[in-house]
Amino acid sequence: MVSGLRVLYEAEGQGVQMMIHSMVAEKAGIPPSTYFGGLKHRLLESGLFEEVNVTRRVKALKLTDKGRKMAECILKCENTWEH
Repeated sequence: MVSGLRVLYEAEGQGVQMMIHSMVAEKAGIPPSTYFGGLKHRLLESGLFEEVNVTRRVKALKLTDKGRKMAECILKCENTWEH
């Protein structure tokens, strides 16, 4: 879940507001079978992410406000530990 937060948060910083599921999995280094086999459902249930219809058959993932705040907190904590 943390890797998904990081991927989407960093993408937002580059102006990308949403990303299709397979790209999130790829950039986070998560095997598609793991992602689509249950992780996707848990991400959406967490309230940190929301699903957006891009087309009738394609859905994308984006951070909710709660997810954005969580990502900021995690990255801030990681930066603190690195210094």
